[in-house]
Amino acid sequence: MPEGMENTSAQDEGRKPGAPLDGLRPPTEKNPPVAPTVREEGAQEEDASTGQRQKKLLLILLGGGALFLLCTLIFAFYLFITLPDPSGAGQGLRFFGNLYFGFVSLLAVMSVSLLTLRMIRAGTPPEELPRFLLRPGIAATALLMLSALVFVQINRGIPLTLDIIDPQNTQGLTAPLTVTFGTDSLRTILRNQNLAPREYSWDFNGDGTMDAKTQEHEVTTIYKQKGTYVVRARITLSNGTVQTASTRIVIPNAVFSITPELPVLNEVILFDAANLVADPEKIEGIEWDFNGDGTIDQTVKTVTTEYAFPELGTFQVQATIQHLGGLRETFNRTVTILEERKQPFAFSIETEGQVRGSAPLGIVFSVQTPEEVQTRDIAWRIGTPEELRDPKRGVSKSGERISHVFQAPGEFSVIATITDSRGRIAEKSVIISVLEPLTVRDVVISGEPRPVGGKVEGVAPLDLRLSATTGTPFITFSWEQENASIVYETDGGFHALYEEEGVFPVVLIATDEQGRTQKTPLEVTVLPPRSQVSFTAVPATGVAPLTVTFDASESSVPDGRITGFAWTFGDGDTREEKPQLLGAKVTHRFENEGTYTVTVRALTEDGRSLEARKTIVVRAPTLHACIFPSRTTGGVPMGVRFDASCSTGSIQKYLWTFGDGATSEQVTGIQDHVFERAGIFTVLLEITDGKGNFDQETVTITVQSP
Repeated sequence: MPEGMENTSAQDEGRKPGAPLDGLRPPTEKNPPVAPTVREEGAQEEDASTGQRQKKLLLILLGGGALFLLCTLIFAFYLFITLPDPSGAGQGLRFFGNLYFGFVSLLAVMSVSLLTLRMIRAGTPPEELPRFLLRPGIAATALLMLSALVFVQINRGIPLTLDIIDPQNTQGLTAPLTVTFGTDSLRTILRNQNLAPREYSWDFNGDGTMDAKTQEHEVTTIYKQKGTYVVRARITLSNGTVQTASTRIVIPNAVFSITPELPVLNEVILFDAANLVADPEKIEGIEWDFNGDGTIDQTVKTVTTEYAFPELGTFQVQATIQHLGGLRETFNRTVTILEERKQPFAFSIETEGQVRGSAPLGIVFSVQTPEEVQTRDIAWRIGTPEELRDPKRGVSKSGERISHVFQAPGEFSVIATITDSRGRIAEKSVIISVLEPLTVRDVVISGEPRPVGGKVEGVAPLDLRLSATTGTPFITFSWEQENASIVYETDGGFHALYEEEGVFPVVLIATDEQGRTQKTPLEVTVLPPRSQVSFTAVPATGVAPLTVTFDASESSVPDGRITGFAWTFGDGDTREEKPQLLGAKVTHRFENEGTYTVTVRALTEDGRSLEARKTIVVRAPTLHACIFPSRTTGGVPMGVRFDASCSTGSIQKYLWTFGDGATSEQVTGIQDHVFERAGIFTVLLEITDGKGNFDQETVTITVQSP
């Protein structure tokens, strides 16, 4: 090909389609362009319609997204101002908020992920992806941040605060001060969260040490010094978790303390100003005016002193502290003297042994508190009145039950101080009179079996009868014993039954007209029984009327033969029930409730009788009303017999209300009544027993017109 032709071809290859050749536009084609066909026009119209639908769909999606974002913002704002609810409510709203914004977070992440995946599949270059995903990413990030803020806000814990129940006015408080804290507010919050406290551990001064542990919702403590105290309670909840509640109490003032807090007439009171003095060595003395008359009653160089008020009333006590260097401080406090101290809760001191007797005198002390009082601490102090004025003297013990031996004669006070789980303090005392020892040298103890050398011996069951005599005038005798099966008498003579083998102490107490005592110990040895008599009772307890089967066939007498059994069931009408000669197996019916002692005596051919006992407990039947009418429908006049004999329980009275205005009260269960007019009547039966219990039953009677 010629050279010129090759260049021309190369130029043609580099030329764009439709461009002029050599800079000249080609001549116009002779044949004009062919007009589009009908099919092509339809395709173009369909493409235009599809584009319009896509634009509408895009607008709908954009509008829906904007509405969704607006609702999300409004809901988030509502949650921000609503949760957490200070009352602990709104748990359902919090759950829905967590669920909703969890969905929003998931939707934002999935939307960006799906958009990225679609653009990659559409062939978008990787370097172009950040530019296209910038705005969706900013929107998704904003939604994620909003969701995180909502999560943090609505799931914040609600601070729990303790209530100060007493004193109600917490302004200008003065120590020593008794403060009662409560948990009503926080329990309301926890209740709204479906939680309940199980136990409280209390720190009253904020030092991290738990001072008390309670299950009650209130607690009381005493602050003896002024200051600011942060009170915390660790609460163990029903779901096993632990939360903390706190409050703060400010006591800006302080005054001297008194012990006891509620003094009574002629009681020695300890006045203590230790909480007002930083260093007791730096004071010259304290002037005390106990009755507020302006006259100094005592001047002491110690921070404590004692005083007993000789009359009832309210007194303004003044203490003036003279410091080294000339500073004088005056403190005033009102003290009310009571005739009898009022206790925050009731309790009693029980004694085992005589409270008046000769030395050495041993007594067991115990306290009895109501069931609703949970004790935190029980402290005892024992001593003479002079010893008990000094906290460092006397004998101190703790526990619900203690023992003490008074070695020397004198008058002793035994004081029990109980602190309950709420911090309330109750105190009681008992006086013990210890006398000089009594010596009676001619005491003679006799009885059956006969005592020898201070010892008594016999075979179980041992029926022991003892008596004591003396030639010394004005001497009375009484007895103390332990673990006897049955004790019949301890004043004057001694009569007891020992059914179990063993060694048991018995003490004879001789008392003169002055109350002095002398104790003589005896040792009772009960040997194993040579013969065995026993029986079973089936059932041993139940509801009246109760039928019990007794079986004494396992009884045996190794050295003799049993010829019969004499049974006493303890439910006879006479005071001395006559034994019934029956076989080894018997059945007896107890008609009424009660506790019955059943006795069987095995009779032997040589004339002996061996005895065994059991206790049968028969409970009262459940009170239940029941009615059987002779008929329930009929014409006027209609007579009906009502039978309530199917009712159970210890019934004392039947009260009938027939619904037609008539009533009847009977002691039997049969009642007749005539209905004089037509109608539907509800007949009510109410049965009662002698203990105030009652039960009711109704039946409907239909009386038709003639």
